[in-house]
Amino acid sequence: MLSVQVKLLLLVQLCLAAFVASRPVSSEPSLLKRASDKVGYLFIHFYDDYKEPGVYTTYPAGEQVFGHLSNGNDALSYKALKGGAPLLTSTVGTKGVRDMYLVSKGDESQHYIIATDLNQTAVGGFSSPFLSRSLVIWESEGASLTKWKPSRLVEVVPDTFRMAWAPEAIWLDDEQRFLVYWSSNKYADASHSGTPDYDKIYSSYTTDFVTFTDPEVFMDLGNNVGVIDLTIGRGPTSGTNQ
Repeated sequence: MLSVQVKLLLLVQLCLAAFVASRPVSSEPSLLKRASDKVGYLFIHFYDDYKEPGVYTTYPAGEQVFGHLSNGNDALSYKALKGGAPLLTSTVGTKGVRDMYLVSKGDESQHYIIATDLNQTAVGGFSSPFLSRSLVIWESEGASLTKWKPSRLVEVVPDTFRMAWAPEAIWLDDEQRFLVYWSSNKYADASHSGTPDYDKIYSSYTTDFVTFTDPEVFMDLGNNVGVIDLTIGRGPTSGTNQ
């Protein structure tokens, strides 16, 4: 049985789940959906409080990449991978990660895990004026979901920004690149004096998660109303329910 904490994480982060293929499927993204050769869901997440498998008392040990695999095709029933120990551990930046997200190329030939670079103990908590402006990235070895290259750090916002949180990405088939988006606020200058502005969603484009275009505002609610942790999903591409 999963803990209540993991169940809650599952409800709010089920968008992180990815089908696990038992054999290659069509390279056309429009056909990559609920295929009969899909055997279940891979759910990646972090813990707010974690010490060792089954013991949830302290962090930052829980600020790493953990994984659960669904029992068959049941998206609400999971078993821990690697005995409940982290699947991946960040060795860069603050050496802690949160809000990880798994995204694949359209033909599923390459996968990436992107995450917030945030070890709360190291940076002094969420309210620190200087948080990481980089994303932690893992790149799969080919199409494998079990073999990953070492973590690396990529700065995605200028030094006036306070942070880059909760990154996600979506593959754009027509453009053959990823749209990457995250939450940020920023100060008037690089000294981070005064008060930062309100949270907005920023975005960038990349083909390889090595080089990124300059960030641009993607969503701004205005009137000093902040927005964080955006998720974009795919829906119907034709008809009245787009």
